[in-house]
Amino acid sequence: MASARHVLIPLVAALAAASSHASLVSIAPTSGNLKAGQTLTFTVSIDSIAPPAGGRWRELNMGVFRLAGPSAFFNGTCADLSGLPDQLNFSCDRFSNGAAWAWTPDDDLDSRTITGDLFTFTGVFEQPGTYSIYLERAFAIFNTSGDVRTTVEIPISAGITDPISITVAAAAPEPATLALVCLGLAGIGFTRQRKLA
Repeated sequence: MASARHVLIPLVAALAAASSHASLVSIAPTSGNLKAGQTLTFTVSIDSIAPPAGGRWRELNMGVFRLAGPSAFFNGTCADLSGLPDQLNFSCDRFSNGAAWAWTPDDDLDSRTITGDLFTFTGVFEQPGTYSIYLERAFAIFNTSGDVRTTVEIPISAGITDPISITVAAAAPEPATLALVCLGLAGIGFTRQRKLA
């Protein structure tokens, strides 16, 4: 991907000099009250982004979305919500705890504005403890005037250094299980009383 015509604009410069396509990628929910074994579905969305005046889309990429913690994995449920046509690369890998989403238009003249929900993923929180949810990177690549390729880093609401933190409590025993334990203890007590008598 690197070439003599490839220009990387740092985040500060992108926001100051190219604010026409500055945006924010956000993740929801940002908290949750969970018990071990429960699942939670996260939605990744973007405020609004478009190529600069006279520019065209090359790619919109949502790095790798991670779910990290004592015992976390994807349950295989990811869904694209963007409705974008053309080349959509979307993977939900339960073993590496990551989801990756990238869009590349077929049309070299595509200059649409992209806004709203991009995708969801569902995590399973197996063990009690604290979990971190974050997006490693979000960026857009445009072809600008003179056919120069420009990469813009997109601000993220929950990145590696400031992830969403979710605390998962131990699961309470099921009422039926608790009832069986009590019944068993009562039975042991009754049997012991009969032996003493």
